[in-house]
Amino acid sequence: MQNASNDLKNDLKSDLKSDQTNEPDQPPQYFHMQRTEQITDSHCGPAVIQMLLSNVGVSVTQQEVALAGGAEDLIEMHGMRVDQLAQAVNVLAPSAQFWFKERSTTDDLATLVLEHKYPVGMEWQGLFDDEGDEIDDPEPDYGHYSVITYVDQDQAQLIIVDPYKDYVSRDRIFSLAEFDERWWDFNEVTDPISGIASYVKDDHMMFIVTPGEAIFPAELGMQKA
Repeated sequence: MQNASNDLKNDLKSDLKSDQTNEPDQPPQYFHMQRTEQITDSHCGPAVIQMLLSNVGVSVTQQEVALAGGAEDLIEMHGMRVDQLAQAVNVLAPSAQFWFKERSTTDDLATLVLEHKYPVGMEWQGLFDDEGDEIDDPEPDYGHYSVITYVDQDQAQLIIVDPYKDYVSRDRIFSLAEFDERWWDFNEVTDPISGIASYVKDDHMMFIVTPGEAIFPAELGMQKA
């Protein structure tokens, strides 16, 4: 990618462990996206939308995203679903377009980031320093939203910008294989007629926000929301 700095390329070519923890002196800037810390443990989705909208020149708050997506009352318990994130973009930025694809591949990620030059939001099982600590929560939920900003297929690695407080200021570097295993989540969905709630799996879900006039090749399989 022409916009990737030489320092970034050298970092990716070095002998890296999964999720590099060394914070760079000056965190690289990608596209026009502004890094954002989520305001609570449940606002990773709004934080990602805030970042993706900043890339197309739209400024919003995470509270506005939750409200526009109809999730303000239950976000602390359930977070936000992808359809709610899409609704928030449609309400807050009618000149922008939310695109998504389920059952995506790492090749799809590379195409969007490297060829079309968009940061990609995704839903995954986040990896946190306190993972496995079940003293306070016997059923921990690691479902999380983050943004992918670079894919190195030669080195089989990618860069994640994570809005969680411990990681927002630095890049997280994962192998494609490890990320692929964690690229899923379950969300609670309530039937509007019966009122019965069920859990639906989002499998390899990715999404982007573009100017309204953007188009993509049909074979990429992106859908407008």
